[in-house]
Amino acid sequence: SLMRRSIFFNVLIFSQSILLSQFSFNGDSQMKYGESKNGFVYSENLINTNLQFGNFSNWIQFEFSDPPELGRPYSGLRKIRLEFQQGPIGLLLGDIYNIWGRGLLLNQFDDQGVDIDNGLSGLNFKYINDKYNVNLMHGKADIWKLEGGEDDRIPIYKLHHNILALDIETYVENITLGFSYLQSIVFQPYSPLDFIKDTLNLTHKLLGFR
Repeated sequence: SLMRRSIFFNVLIFSQSILLSQFSFNGDSQMKYGESKNGFVYSENLINTNLQFGNFSNWIQFEFSDPPELGRPYSGLRKIRLEFQQGPIGLLLGDIYNIWGRGLLLNQFDDQGVDIDNGLSGLNFKYINDKYNVNLMHGKADIWKLEGGEDDRIPIYKLHHNILALDIETYVENITLGFSYLQSIVFQPYSPLDFIKDTLNLTHKLLGFR
């Protein structure tokens, strides 16, 4: 019995040491509070957590803003992303931000200071080796607009984008060749100020070589 307990605790300690060696966690927070001369008071709090375990990692962001400096009041889970990386293959699922073609073809960012978030919620496949760099992305982006509202701090409508994008690079000696394709189908309100449901279906296509 004593020998079994000793073996059990040794196995437990060994397994915990392996898990701890593969597991890492970090986070940060941003807190903003302000009051204007006309009596507007805002409180905006963002909490980011990053978890990594072996080939997997994830990013989670919580927001507690009532109200924020710009934008709509929100409390709860705001962003989440799961990432898998093994060798040349990478897979991202959730909220994704990419910059392609030095930002000329695709430039995704989340800027709370001006209340612009054009990130994508979907799937991103990556393959990178010494000769090729392949990036395939599909998902949706909901972008809020500030124009036309009574309060210039709060957006009143958003555009729904359905996005499909592909970027391929190949390296030949000292030359880099690139091909990019991006399609965005936008469901746009015909008259957002009258709160009429989406009636316009606009398709944008971008094709690039470099």
